[in-house]
Amino acid sequence: MPSSTSSSDGVRRLAWLGGAVLVFLLLNALARFGEQQRWLRTGDPAKLVAQRIQSVRNGADVWVCGNSLVEHSFDAELARTLDSQRYATVILGSATLEATAMVIGRALDESQTKPRNVVVVISKDDFNRNGTRGESSAQYLQAFQPPSLRTRISSWIPIHELRSSIQLRIRKTLTSLIKGDPRSEAKALPPEAFAALQSGKDDPVWIAKQITESYLANQGRDFIFNDSGVSNLVATCRKHAVPLTIVLPPVSKAVAEWHDTRFPNQRWETLRKQVLTGFQQPGVRVLDWESALPSNPKVFVDPYHVHLTLRSHLTQWYVRELTPAPSRPAAREDKR
Repeated sequence: MPSSTSSSDGVRRLAWLGGAVLVFLLLNALARFGEQQRWLRTGDPAKLVAQRIQSVRNGADVWVCGNSLVEHSFDAELARTLDSQRYATVILGSATLEATAMVIGRALDESQTKPRNVVVVISKDDFNRNGTRGESSAQYLQAFQPPSLRTRISSWIPIHELRSSIQLRIRKTLTSLIKGDPRSEAKALPPEAFAALQSGKDDPVWIAKQITESYLANQGRDFIFNDSGVSNLVATCRKHAVPLTIVLPPVSKAVAEWHDTRFPNQRWETLRKQVLTGFQQPGVRVLDWESALPSNPKVFVDPYHVHLTLRSHLTQWYVRELTPAPSRPAAREDKR
């Protein structure tokens, strides 16, 4: 009798173990599927970079590249309806200019059809070797190095590799169920409402509040100016004979004020002039919209990002500036 009981326990343990393995394999398969369908953000920087490079290898005429500032200021699908050119985006969250330049270089090397224009959207902390963007970009830059053993092992277990993305997706899903889809608030403002915002005034109380928040402190922490991305980007576009457009998108005054308070010996306006001087080269154009919108909560969701409701209007700014001028007909010869 005891032997029969122990045998049954053994069968149950094997069944439980088999079931656990099956669930584990199923969850990993679902995670891998979500990654391939871009429903889950890959946790492997090399894969993320490869995805971004692939997104512009479809013969797009204009590449708009950068970090989350691109997401909040440019809508590629809308741009395609406003212009005859084909637009594509290369968005690396929290990337520095150094990382963005590396990805653009790889994409240009691998693309048989070169774009008519490479557009790069930048802001102050894209030049900080430290801070949140510097930390994120360290991982992006690793994508250009041979993968470590830990990375290879992690890639074999998608549920582990994508754990942070899965957590984020669950939080977004729950938030959407409780509060509604936040993207539904991204409908464009009427032109007259946008014009009213443009003519609005700065809100010093809001600016002061932003300066005391941790967001700017994390972005600008231990600021070390790194402009290597400037020369790399210019050299890369020149190598491939592709025009380069630099966009300084609207940001709030809190960004520069925070920086100048903490780094009085390297004030942002001085660094900004240094950046602009670096881009003053043949084949490079700069669109300086940094102070184009007033600093108040009706315009900005945080010191850097404008409300998504303004994205369609800002997209029209891009299209207006990036659309090639119509070619003039050749002058007729006067045969009289």
